[in-house]
Amino acid sequence: MGQRHQAFIKVVNPVKLKRNYASKEDKAKARKIFGSGKYTMLAIHHQWLYGRSAIYNINHIFNITENMNEYTNPFSDGYAFESLENYIRDIMMLLQVQTNPKHPRGTGIERMVFLNSDCIDEKGKYDNRWDMRLDFTMGDNNDGISIIDSVERKYCLMNICEQEVGSNNVYELSKLEPSSAIQYVNAYYPNIDDIENNSYCNELLKNYPILKLKEIQTMFPKMNLINELVQ
Repeated sequence: MGQRHQAFIKVVNPVKLKRNYASKEDKAKARKIFGSGKYTMLAIHHQWLYGRSAIYNINHIFNITENMNEYTNPFSDGYAFESLENYIRDIMMLLQVQTNPKHPRGTGIERMVFLNSDCIDEKGKYDNRWDMRLDFTMGDNNDGISIIDSVERKYCLMNICEQEVGSNNVYELSKLEPSSAIQYVNAYYPNIDDIENNSYCNELLKNYPILKLKEIQTMFPKMNLINELVQ
């Protein structure tokens, strides 16, 4: 149950941070979770995120990844990666605190789940079947996904299920096609009375370009998005 939504955030890979003081064990586990490239994708699950609240969440992510303290913000190049546990804790502390009073639920804690570590089993072995960096359609989802590039400062929202016109939710959108904030909220709130609130959401993200499908393909190289759309 719930309005299930996943957010995928492109960030600097903590394994590649200059101030990397983690133990050998943590570094090895981090490489399993995040890969070994310069950048990685954080996968976050929210059990109650849809409509306008999803837009506020993207805006919040852009804010915390732009106004960074060089040493204590885990999204910063200068962050001190001392342990995997601390990194995940610091990431989740920032992501879950919503500070905009105009958010539909007001200010407070937004409960989220860190999904990257799901690909490590009880014995510490990597299992690619649960690595959501490889395939963003794997999650328990009924309200689409957000993809945020915190490096290039771009975003999109996306319906990952079959299109259902007239559903008044994310299924109004074409499957696997990048959508803007206004397209996403209009799918949920199509009435004349919704125009003002929908426009405000659009204003929050107006300065951020929409990711193109080719860019998303680069972020998720194991997927075959172009062929998926053709089928």
